Amino acid sequence: MDRIELQDISVDCVVGTRPDERLRAQAVIVSLAARVDAAKAAASCRLCDTLDYAALYAAVQFIVSTARFLLLETAAEAIIRYMLISSHELVQEATVSIVKPHIMPTPTLPRVTLTRTASSIFTISRRAPFGSVAVVQENSDAGIYLLTIAARQSTTAHCLEQGSEHTMTITAGLNLQGKSVPSCYAINWPAHTPRRWKNPTTQPQKILCVNRPACDPTTAKQHSASANLPEVEGAVLYPY
Repeated sequence: MDRIELQDISVDCVVGTRPDERLRAQAVIVSLAARVDAAKAAASCRLCDTLDYAALYAAVQFIVSTARFLLLETAAEAIIRYMLISSHELVQEATVSIVKPHIMPTPTLPRVTLTRTASSIFTISRRAPFGSVAVVQENSDAGIYLLTIAARQSTTAHCLEQGSEHTMTITAGLNLQGKSVPSCYAINWPAHTPRRWKNPTTQPQKILCVNRPACDPTTAKQHSASANLPEVEGAVLYPY
């Protein structure tokens, strides 16, 4: 079976259980592999028939840097579940390895490696007026969600009343606050900031959300259609 691999993705993040680790970011190194059937992509020469490794790189950066995991195991499980849920028609098995290169005396390297198959992943998916919300991972510290906005649909103007929320567009074609945004566009939302996503295209569009603590995005506070929607600044995590 064919494999697509990404090796040595460096991410600065808060991870660990020691008090000092909760106060500062440290580098971790993420490597991953996806078992796929690449025959269709090899014949068609179309990116849509295979795994976009640049977009996957951006998703790894986003998840690991925003979720503030306590354990490497939880981080690896979140990445694997994202890979298998977001590309369930393509990825049959995924392996993720994470190293903390600076926590132990040289040359010792603590590494966690997890492997999961698509058939082993149970996904909770909730219907929403705009489309659906798939739960990638939920625990007492954070929730990671994959929102699908159906063709020609939009969310209401909404915001979270507590905690923090980070979002990253997975696909191109979405409008935010009335303006087009590119794929892999990440935003750290200020508290109580209303936002509205709109999909003007004829294809479903996807957004990755990290909430701390876990919070179902469908339960956010709703605002009126005439609510003022402020401009927000984000960053494109696509590597090139």
